[in-house]
Amino acid sequence: MLTRMEMVMGRDPEVAEATAMPSARTASDASGGQTTGAAGLGEGIEALDRLATERLQQAIEAMPELDGPEVDEPEPIERYVEAVEELAGLLLEHASLEDLLEQVLELTSRAVAPTAAVSVTIVNDDGSYVTAAASSADAVELDELQYGLREGPCIDALEQGVEHWLDDLATDGSFQPFRDRAREAGFGSVLAIPLSAGGCVVGALNLFAAERTGFAEADRDVARRIAAPAAATLANAAAYRRAVRLIEQLHAAIDSRAVIEQAKGIIAAQQRCDPEQAFGLLRRASQGNNRKVRSIAEAVVAGAVEPGRERRSGTG
Repeated sequence: MLTRMEMVMGRDPEVAEATAMPSARTASDASGGQTTGAAGLGEGIEALDRLATERLQQAIEAMPELDGPEVDEPEPIERYVEAVEELAGLLLEHASLEDLLEQVLELTSRAVAPTAAVSVTIVNDDGSYVTAAASSADAVELDELQYGLREGPCIDALEQGVEHWLDDLATDGSFQPFRDRAREAGFGSVLAIPLSAGGCVVGALNLFAAERTGFAEADRDVARRIAAPAAATLANAAAYRRAVRLIEQLHAAIDSRAVIEQAKGIIAAQQRCDPEQAFGLLRRASQGNNRKVRSIAEAVVAGAVEPGRERRSGTG
């Protein structure tokens, strides 16, 4: 679901450096053993966590103040401040991605009072779109209708990177099939805001109001400003989880190497050959049995330490 966001964050030099730390430490300390590599992996994820938190804070601090005649009502400002404060705490709590998305839905609905339904669209790695979270089945259906038609306010927000607002679904002349279905679902106006991180659109925040002309300027301004930290939160969370997956893969590689080295030692002792020849035997067994080298190695090690194996060999 977040592959495009991960790609975006991967282009950030600081994020790339943080996520690369575990790999570099493992490579440089290969001769020092598995324990040192694991310690480096832990340092890497801590560095990514700190960077993600700093980036989210920077995104919030860089946002302009809510002032001016069009947003001078205290209620929207208070709702906005509450939402931003909660969004800022989401990553620090290490919430799951699903929890993050659910919180974005809840906070948007609470901060933008006219909202009757809200959804978050994410761009897949293959360029397709998916609704990652939604507060109602109608919102999902309307999103998917737009994906199929390749047109609608959400599509414009994703592909043009600009906000799209249909103030009155009864009179606005664009996107007729979408407007008709949205009105059938009981909506009167729609607002789609791009979620941008690292200079790239990674998704869209879609708001549906029951009333025609449901989103006043103050509501739209609050929604825009929520979108910025929401995008940062989701992108940083994706980068964090990317680092976790990388660490898991590196741990698996370390474990795989360890068992293969064990199997090589056993084969070398049994066949009276050198390690290179032992690995050649492992590889041929892997190809002959259509199994991974690690699987063959695990079988060799398991057989070597099987209870009673040595005793039977000695008494044969």
